[in-house]
Amino acid sequence: MRDNDEGSPAVTVNLYIDGVPVQSRTVTPGGRPGSMTQDVTTTNNIAIETICSSTTQYCDRVYFWEAELEYPRLPPVQ
Repeated sequence: MRDNDEGSPAVTVNLYIDGVPVQSRTVTPGGRPGSMTQDVTTTNNIAIETICSSTTQYCDRVYFWEAELEYPRLPPVQ
């Protein structure tokens, strides 16, 4: 969310793994970064959902500026 949109309502960010909700985080404006870490080793599908907390007021967009999938470290080859 933009730092300067202090009037925007909070947004809930939900993370789903293979259709099952696994994490939820509330995001508010003001430049407070947040992160989610999840083991996706045996995952087929990942989904991210954002839900505005207000039914009458516009929620600002949620921007993802660093999203990455990392493989676990493999044991050294001997």
